[in-house]
Amino acid sequence: MSASPASCSCCGEPLVDERRIDVRFGLPDVAFELPEEARRSPGPSALLALDGAGFFVRCLLPVRLTGDTELVLGAWMEVDEETFRHAAAV
Repeated sequence: MSASPASCSCCGEPLVDERRIDVRFGLPDVAFELPEEARRSPGPSALLALDGAGFFVRCLLPVRLTGDTELVLGAWMEVDEETFRHAAAV
């Protein structure tokens, strides 16, 4: 009999890798204050321009925990327009 895969204690979804925990923030906080029409993404979902509120790039912050476990936080970083355009180009 095979063991059932481990699951997330928050959402119940199966864990792909029991040694990696992914926590991602869906949108920058300021995005929730704006209408959906104010959101623009020039390609990858890791890039977001908000009309009148700035430019954002999703960043992954890995944090080593005990027991060879890694917590990866997906956070949004506000950047200037030039950096945003460069990220979109590469």
